[in-house]
Amino acid sequence: MTKKVCKTTLTNINDLSEELYLKIFSFLSTKRYVVTSVLSKQWKYLWTKVPTLKFDKSEHNDYISFKLYVDKSVFEHQSHVLESFNLKVANTFLDENIGLWIKTTLHRHHCQLRELEIDAEHILLQLPRELLTIKILGVLKLKGKEINVEAPLTTVCLPSLKTLHHHSRRFDFDSLQMLLSSCNLLTDLIVTRETTLVMVSKGSLFFEYDISWCKALVALKLEG
Repeated sequence: MTKKVCKTTLTNINDLSEELYLKIFSFLSTKRYVVTSVLSKQWKYLWTKVPTLKFDKSEHNDYISFKLYVDKSVFEHQSHVLESFNLKVANTFLDENIGLWIKTTLHRHHCQLRELEIDAEHILLQLPRELLTIKILGVLKLKGKEINVEAPLTTVCLPSLKTLHHHSRRFDFDSLQMLLSSCNLLTDLIVTRETTLVMVSKGSLFFEYDISWCKALVALKLEG
């Protein structure tokens, strides 16, 4: 009996499906996949459909070019649901742009964001209020010199949030407490603060923070 082997050969990279392109691009930084737009007409706008935005200041020579690049990318991006927004910046960066980029991204995608990660260790982060009302947000990782939310903060609704990492030297205790009280599905919680001890309350032990709402916690790390 002779076995028949079915072989499928791709003769050109353009034979790949658009879905596969987008999947591959989603593992790269935005700067890396945007350059493919010059390869052909077929690829000119393909990058705008990638469900991720990843920006790293270290990939740019100066602040001005980085800012212009992020401005343009955030405005032209068209994917309906944004799987993740990832931003890493240096200590030379102007903090007001970060909050504006987040707000613009949320408005353009109608708050359809699943994961947000901001690494700005030496920068004051002023987050838009809309960020804390995204119903499908599952991962929120923030690192900044100081983390605050636009006032007045009256509503927090993050019913899908499962991972919260919060690293800073200073932050608004009331905002973080409101955040914790809305995260019933939270399984992974990390809160670190450089100067002041962060204390927790769960069950019958009462300290600074009450996380009794977080019934599903699996991992908890507190430092500071």
